[in-house]
Amino acid sequence: MVVLNVLLKNLGLPVLVWGIMASLGVSLGNQQLVVLTLAIPTATIATMLAVQNHLAPDEYVATQMLSTVIAPLTMGFLMWGLQLV
Repeated sequence: MVVLNVLLKNLGLPVLVWGIMASLGVSLGNQQLVVLTLAIPTATIATMLAVQNHLAPDEYVATQMLSTVIAPLTMGFLMWGLQLV
């Protein structure tokens, strides 16, 4: 569950929004800004909300850690992809 959550957050959402923006003809500069902003690792606000809603610590801590650890790879991939457009 954690891996799926992180992959959807770090890659799924940015790629989906990128596709929508490209199909709408948004400028490349704006595409780059939005996609890279969406690819930033899970913020601590998500952890605070998880604690407030009594979710299992294993899942939200693992999600935040994995999101941060793989961010250089996923953000690098997205930066590379945005340069090919």
